[in-house]
Amino acid sequence: MNRKITEPWEVSQDKTKDGAVLFLRNWLSQQTGKEKDGDPERPLIEVVTEMIKNNNNEWWLGHHFGWGMSMRNLLRENGFGEQDLNIGNLDDYYIAWIEQACLGDGHHYHKLPA
Repeated sequence: MNRKITEPWEVSQDKTKDGAVLFLRNWLSQQTGKEKDGDPERPLIEVVTEMIKNNNNEWWLGHHFGWGMSMRNLLRENGFGEQDLNIGNLDDYYIAWIEQACLGDGHHYHKLPA
């Protein structure tokens, strides 16, 4: 099932940082996508997990301004924004949260703010 990133979601997760990771895991699992043209569509969580594992330090660089902005807005629109979670900038969190969503709790390459 693919839904537009701008569509509202029913969010049952706690409005916490851990809830944001669970929300991302659920969202990525329900979407399909592909890394490049010509690739078959498959669950987006598989695509992103593969990207992370293939280039764990820089997997997000080519996607920060497009897809990354959409992911940050998705989080904000579903109650996981900076003010909701009492954090600074989502830019400092969303990459590690996506990594945790794909690789499992506590597993991420990018450091979270203290």
